[in-house]
Amino acid sequence: KLNSETFLDGVKLGVYSPLKFEPVWWHGFDEDSVASYLLVHMHKSINLSYHPVDFKLLTAGSYGLELSEREIQVSDEPNVILVPGLAFTQEGERLGRGKAYFDTYLKNFKGIRVGLFFSFQEVANVYNEEHDEELDYIVTEKNIFNKGKINDN
Repeated sequence: KLNSETFLDGVKLGVYSPLKFEPVWWHGFDEDSVASYLLVHMHKSINLSYHPVDFKLLTAGSYGLELSEREIQVSDEPNVILVPGLAFTQEGERLGRGKAYFDTYLKNFKGIRVGLFFSFQEVANVYNEEHDEELDYIVTEKNIFNKGKINDN
């Protein structure tokens, strides 16, 4: 389990609502963690915003996490962001969901970028385009990649 004794201490963690084929990021997280959780909201203008949420409420749900109108009124900036995708390379390249929401946000994001994937999503090349943004870390159920270097668990 990840708890407040780990890297989450004081972190503002930007999280996403996983689709059916994506890893559920909260498995293994301690609900008593001192991290702040900010759930992403995707705007029609292909912009993202992050909003504070109660971890205990997030873990009670399953797929399709949504923010209430009240929660959308308050936003914050994460300093660590979890990023989903369809495929990745060990060097931190990712193939996103297709609309460039995360790439647009990551263009000006100064924090740590962590991609969450299953190991079978690893590919040799994702054929990046000019607007595609790289990740600092890729985490799978088997390995953690830091720009091509494997950190074994």
